Parts: sequence; structure tokens; C-alpha cells
Amino acid sequence: MGEGALMAPLPVRAGVTAVLLGLLGHCAAAAGAEPPPEVVVIVVPPGMEAAQDVIWCESRGRWDVVSEDGEYWGAWQLHRASHEAKALRRGWTWEEMHADPAKQTALAVEIWTASGWAPWSGCAP
Repeated sequence: MGEGALMAPLPVRAGVTAVLLGLLGHCAAAAGAEPPPEVVVIVVPPGMEAAQDVIWCESRGRWDVVSEDGEYWGAWQLHRASHEAKALRRGWTWEEMHADPAKQTALAVEIWTASGWAPWSGCAP
């Protein structure tokens, strides 16, 4: 797991894994980072257990982060120009998706199902 900041996957039921994401205050302080505002549990399909490491690498677990150029959003750092249509097909505006960790993760799972870890190549396992 990335820098010991995130916790191990938790089995929920056969074929489903929940990943508890969060930072311990002393780990964040040691790394010079602010802790995220809350602990979030996401559910990912089998094979996607590395989600916590990818999220840590992409955003340090911050669900509200936006890249400096405004192109990449959320904990998964989803590229707006590439994926906004996917959110709209689900009936969400990009801003609604960005505000909700479950929606961000649902969109990330859709992307991962189609492309594997390629969209996160800089942080992929």
C-alpha cells in the first residue's frame, strides 16, 4: 500500500471489495500534507483492489481536488474532457459527480472496466 497512508481492502461479499480510504493525522503531518476532511469507504469490483494506492498517488485521498489547469478532478483525477459525457449519461453534471465520492468512484469503475489502469498510468499498479 502507498506510503502506509491508506488501509487494506475489506471483503464485503463475494466478488465485491470495499476500500477504506483515509489518512492518519500523524502520517499526514509527517508527510507535510493536510489530512482529508473525512474517511470514505468505496466499493470496487474484483481486480481493482489497488484503488487506494491509485487514489493516494493521484490526489493524496482528496475528493475535492482539481488540478491547477482545471482539467483533472477529484480523488481519481478524472479528465473532464475525456469523461464528462460518461457522467452526463448517468444523469449527473460534472460538478455533481465531483462532489460525491461514490459517483466519482462509479465513474472510475466504468473507466477502469473499459481501459484497466491505463488512464492512471502514472499511478497504476
